[in-house]
Amino acid sequence: AVLNSKGYNAELIIGEVEINGTLEFDTNIDTLRRELDSQEDRSDDQELHVWVSLGSDVIVDCGLPDRMIKNYKVQEKYMPPIMIDTASNLSRQFRARHQPMLLGAEFLAKTNSLNMGELINHYKKHPPIRY
Repeated sequence: AVLNSKGYNAELIIGEVEINGTLEFDTNIDTLRRELDSQEDRSDDQELHVWVSLGSDVIVDCGLPDRMIKNYKVQEKYMPPIMIDTASNLSRQFRARHQPMLLGAEFLAKTNSLNMGELINHYKKHPPIRY
């Protein structure tokens, strides 16, 4: 939402990520479809990975660095706080392969309380604080 509010053509991508050959979330299109068709309110975790695409194969991934530090014992000093690079460079450097399945925030809006439109409007009116 922050990137869109600043004029970037950013899209949320929902899918799976593989690290060192291991699927991290066991996400597949059938489970995503069942979750979308479910009428239950979502208040628990979702078994999926979300990242931002800026086009031209560029990925912004805020969740993967922390996961690699916790689960793969990568020293924090070797991990960026946010991964921003091409998919091919992330695969080569971190052995992380993103597997896109859905494009856009509509799935998240329908399956949990996230509303991208409200977030974009909020950040346009109240820009994030720069440190």
